[in-house]
Amino acid sequence: MSKWLPLIISLGLGVLFFILPWLTFLHKKDDRFSYGSHFIFESGTDLKSKSALWILAMLFVFVASFAYSSNLVLLYRPIFVTAMIMYIVSLLGLMASCFFNLEYYKAHLAGDLAFFLGEAGGDLAMFFAYLFKGDYIYPISSWGLIVLGVLGIILLASLFSPAIKRWAYMEKSEENGKVVFNRPKINYLAFLEWAFLFGHLVNFSIFLAAIALI
Repeated sequence: MSKWLPLIISLGLGVLFFILPWLTFLHKKDDRFSYGSHFIFESGTDLKSKSALWILAMLFVFVASFAYSSNLVLLYRPIFVTAMIMYIVSLLGLMASCFFNLEYYKAHLAGDLAFFLGEAGGDLAMFFAYLFKGDYIYPISSWGLIVLGVLGIILLASLFSPAIKRWAYMEKSEENGKVVFNRPKINYLAFLEWAFLFGHLVNFSIFLAAIALI
């Protein structure tokens, strides 16, 4: 059980991140939460504030638990070490994007870039290990590696959508004769943050299944 615990903690915290925003926005009658338009850092705070310290503390445990459990699963082969480093860089990027709100948009975007590329790169590194070996990599089954590869390709391809160039655009409307700018129903950058976080949860699930076999 002790070898499972860090990854269970990471998986649990990851699921909690998907639940927290709904709790945060329960008291906001004029703003309903949406995974398509709200950023991860808005969990427990608002658009113009930095993430609460307890959110950052959760992220730190999230990263530390994953780093420890990755050490158990990925063994000490170069391709796996590369994947582990990329995953950890990705999660550190997530921490940075949660620390810097959109008033510091350049730092936020830098964090997102590390978050996205690290996650997709780690998945693809695992898949390439499977391709070059031609067999499963103990203790992760071939199906697990294929799922990671498909996930990595989808996530990487999503970064090339033209919609990402319009992430900072607001929707223009007119109310009572006045021009009003509102948050769009779909903000592609915010959507990507949640999509890549979901990708990490898929990783954790696969790694947890692998640890169970050790």
